[in-house]
Amino acid sequence: MLIRQGNCGQIDNGVGFGVQYGGVLGYQLSYTQSQNKYRASVGLIGASLGYDYYLSDTFSMGATYTISGRNVSSLNINYVPSGYTNNGWIFGIDLARIDGQSAGGSSFFLRKEKKSKNIIFFSAGYKF
Repeated sequence: MLIRQGNCGQIDNGVGFGVQYGGVLGYQLSYTQSQNKYRASVGLIGASLGYDYYLSDTFSMGATYTISGRNVSSLNINYVPSGYTNNGWIFGIDLARIDGQSAGGSSFFLRKEKKSKNIIFFSAGYKF
């Protein structure tokens, strides 16, 4: 009989604001296994998917894709003072690219063209 031992991950819930939480205010569900964290968020103005790799117990680097009025792709650096396996605050800086939007629509619903731009966002949340 072959017995296979696996490395079980941890499922966490969190609330916060910023692109890592789907926008202004959102809920995040994440799965962490070893040093890898996969996350999905739903916020007031959008939704996001992301991945983080923990460089140490308190710092991670990752990426997020947010769908809202304009789509946002970002690279992020996070600081977790209590350590990534514990409940607590998460603070992040996101270097983002906001996609442009072409002009369109008709009469009253005419949409102006918007150019793509780079911006820095701040994300903060609490994991429980």
